[in-house]
Order: sequence, then structure tokens, then C-alpha cells
Amino acid sequence: MESLAFWQWMIIGVVFLVLEVFAPGAIFMWFGFSGLLTGLVVWLLPDMGIAMQVLLFSVSTVLSIFAWRLLRKNKPEPVSPDPDLNNRLSVFIGQEHTLKHPIVDGKGRLHLGDGTWTIRGPDLPAGSKVRITGIRGIQFIVEAV
Repeated sequence: MESLAFWQWMIIGVVFLVLEVFAPGAIFMWFGFSGLLTGLVVWLLPDMGIAMQVLLFSVSTVLSIFAWRLLRKNKPEPVSPDPDLNNRLSVFIGQEHTLKHPIVDGKGRLHLGDGTWTIRGPDLPAGSKVRITGIRGIQFIVEAV
């Protein structure tokens, strides 16, 4: 194999772009663009050997990934107007509830809505009122009211 035809590089580029749809992280996209670029250069310079084609593909991929990361590093992430939008547990912070089960050794259960959640807090008997003050993982932190 002395070289790949331009259309073969174009197919390689399109395959990587299709892979990007199924893989997170925006990495395959740069391989795809490099494949398309290499195909364009091979179309313009059809006598280019396979070594130069692979070198062009590799260098353009690495450079595009580094350029993209450099640009992303200088651009701050947008601030959400509602940071709790996808955190359904945070809506419970500040609410007060009555314990149906005691908190023993700092651990208990609390019924919220249609579910039962693990809570952490001071030992309290059933019937005590607690306030949810925070979240640790999928456990609520509570204090006595």
C-alpha cells in the first residue's frame, strides 16, 4: 500500500464524526476533521505517500486537540440561572419533617414524598422534628428543631 486515495480519507473522517455522536467528550470530532483535512490535501496532492498522509493526519489531530483544549481553558463555563435544576434533593434543604423512625448511631430513615431516604444527624427518638440542612451523596444531613 503506497497511499490512500482522498476518498478513503474522507470516509475515515466521516466514520470518526459519526463515532463522535455516540461517544462523549468531543475527541473523535478532531480525528474526523483531521481525516477530512487529510483527504482534501491528498485530493490536491495525489502523489503524496502514505507516510506523509499518516503524518499529516496525526499532526493535525494532535494540534487540533491541543488548540481546542487551550481555547476551552480560557473560556469559563456558563453559570446556570438555576443551579439546582437537575438536583432534585436540593429542594428539600431547609424543610422540616417529623421522624417516623428514630435516628440511632447517627443514622436513620426519613419518608419524603413517595420515597424513603437515609439521613445522618444526632440520635433522636421517633416523633422528633428535624430540619434538612445539607446533602452528602444521596443522604440528607439533619439537625433537631
